[in-house]
Amino acid sequence: MSTGLLHSLLDAQPSTPAGEPPLKVVMIDRKNIIVNPDNHKIYVIGDVSRLKEDIKTNGIRQPLEVVDLEDGNYKLIGGERRLTACEELAREGDTRFNALPCVILKLKNDDDDKIALITANATARELTDGERLAQYEALKEILTRRKKNGQLQGKVRDELCRILGLSAGAAARLNAISENCGDDTKRELRAGEITLMGAYRRAQEIIAARMAQQEAAKAPKPDKPVYEKPVVFDCSPKAAETIPESTVEDDEFELDRKMEKAGKLPEWAYSQAAEICREDWTKCLSEFSGEGIRKSKIMEYTHTGHPLQCGGYVHYTSSTVSIGVDTHRIELPWEKFADACKEVGIAPALKPVESEVSGQQEEQQRGKKTLKKLAEKMIDEDAPWELFVKQVMFQLAYYSQPLPGGAKLWMRRDEIRKEANFYNADSYAITLQDNTFFSKGWESEESIIERLTKYFELK
Repeated sequence: MSTGLLHSLLDAQPSTPAGEPPLKVVMIDRKNIIVNPDNHKIYVIGDVSRLKEDIKTNGIRQPLEVVDLEDGNYKLIGGERRLTACEELAREGDTRFNALPCVILKLKNDDDDKIALITANATARELTDGERLAQYEALKEILTRRKKNGQLQGKVRDELCRILGLSAGAAARLNAISENCGDDTKRELRAGEITLMGAYRRAQEIIAARMAQQEAAKAPKPDKPVYEKPVVFDCSPKAAETIPESTVEDDEFELDRKMEKAGKLPEWAYSQAAEICREDWTKCLSEFSGEGIRKSKIMEYTHTGHPLQCGGYVHYTSSTVSIGVDTHRIELPWEKFADACKEVGIAPALKPVESEVSGQQEEQQRGKKTLKKLAEKMIDEDAPWELFVKQVMFQLAYYSQPLPGGAKLWMRRDEIRKEANFYNADSYAITLQDNTFFSKGWESEESIIERLTKYFELK
């Protein structure tokens, strides 16, 4: 358990702040312990089978924390997994846990209850990424309210880090996700469909897009319109009939619309489309079509916003693909993209399969997903980085950590950009045992995750 409102209760010997009477462990009937509704808004109880076996063998190692409701009942603050395990044991006929050891906390209001709940869970067990974000948001709301009411000295951020045991970098990532990502991303995070680093990359993309829009808004307006936003097409027959013909022959925006109406890509986009068709994720498709791509769950096996070797970038969603080069950007439904690639013969050649993805391919994809999660954890700021050298004049710091096979993962930090909270202050590289580069020099976070995943696959 973290320090703060609650202290270690191991061995049933609770400690208390100086000047206050010691907290006592008392036995309370299990039926009089009321589950805290706030707990389920933040945490998931999950499987308690291992905990149940431990309690069955060794008893309850740590008392539950409760508050007295003064009606004979007690509201649970910390220990719902222990309570759940004891209830399952009771249903199995084990009568040893009809009464449970508890510490009765004296809390003043609902905010105190919530802080105590979060403090009790913050380091008591391994949290999911979704739980980390949910408890961060809940605690930030309480502390912000206290700061506004003059009940908190110092910064909200510092108190968040203290209570949750976070580094400044970890808190910054959680805040970026909380402030910028929508409910869909948060639901995916809670369901375990994306990792915390995956959600953070989405937040970075949103921040970068917002900054670009702000810069574009500040720029002087040219005589001729420059279209910075993606061109999004409605491909329904009715919409196609309403697309106006261009009145300006060399207007790139209108040119793209004409190409779309004709079922083709703009001339500048074909080299990018050809490279996309050669990417690894296309090899698991049963068919190269809008439906086939959506069924492949492309978002699970690719990262968005990554650069293309031929120039420009590509951004994926479950329904569309967006390609950009210089000032030109176009966004297409997968159906239109697949049809356009087939028409000019750059669509990937796929082997016919009886099902969407063979069992072997599914296993390979699951393995790659696991390796990608490992790569994401390794570049986390809280990973075991060791300082190698600092260049004081340029305020650059180089960190490293070992990889299998004698290789090393490097992080180069621009401390000036980091201090200014720039999201791309860090760049990464992989060197082999003979000090040659496995990566293509210093790469972005997104690129190095893919490079590191490939390195793990080779090993």
